[in-house]
Formats: sequence, C-alpha cells, structure tokens
Amino acid sequence: MPLSLSFFVEPESVSVVARGLLGSVSTSEGASQEQLRLIQSLLDYLWNRPDLKIHELSPINSFELALAVKDESTRIVFHNLQMMLELCRHPQTEEQLFLGEIYAESLGMTSDALQVTRDYLHSGVRKAAEDANRIFNKFLPLR
Repeated sequence: MPLSLSFFVEPESVSVVARGLLGSVSTSEGASQEQLRLIQSLLDYLWNRPDLKIHELSPINSFELALAVKDESTRIVFHNLQMMLELCRHPQTEEQLFLGEIYAESLGMTSDALQVTRDYLHSGVRKAAEDANRIFNKFLPLR
C-alpha cells in the first residue's frame, strides 16, 4: 500500500481519529507527554479543532476505531500518524509496539514503512535493554 503524505482528515472524523490515536499510545504507563502534545498539536493546528482537548477525550480501542473509520484514506492517515506517535515514546516499550501492531492489524494496514519502523523500534528496545544490563553489570560489583 503506498503511503500518503497528506494528513487531511474529514472534519466529521477528527474526533474519532484523535481518540484512536490516544488509544494507540495508552499503554499501562499511559501516553507520554510528547505523544499527548503531538496529538493536541494535530488538533489545534493541522485539523483546526482547538475546541477538542486531548485530556478531555476518551481513548478508543482498535476495534472501535476500525468500526468507526471505514474510509481508506483516513485509515492511511491514522496509520502514518500512529507510527509517528510510536517514535515519540522514550524509552520505547514492547507494550507500545504491540499496541501499535494491534491498531495497524485492525485497520488492515500493512506497508514497507510499517515493517521498517517495527524493525527499527524492536531493535531499539533490545539495544536499550542490552545497554542497561551492560551498565548495571559493570557497576554492580562496585556497590
């Protein structure tokens, strides 16, 4: 599936897309502040909906999103933004990656960009764990 560079969402779909994006980053730790700021910026500046406040929206799960968003172009926009939001979580978590995969699967989204992003993020989580173990094991004997 080709990636679209447009982030246009029909006005009647903005709220549900924002709620889906919020759901896609709502791990057990919650969304990161960077992720929340990005979604609010999309609402305020890209979609001209500053009346919608991210802290007042209820997240929706991937199945609710798939039922609400039937339009293919809106699904592609959501997919692209959801991958961008995943890249905003620091440190990255396996839970976040799994949640992103569930949303992509529910919307029927597959792309080379998705695979590259998944590979990059998964290797980043492994690399971070390896680095933490290496540093911890280096200083453990000193304690």
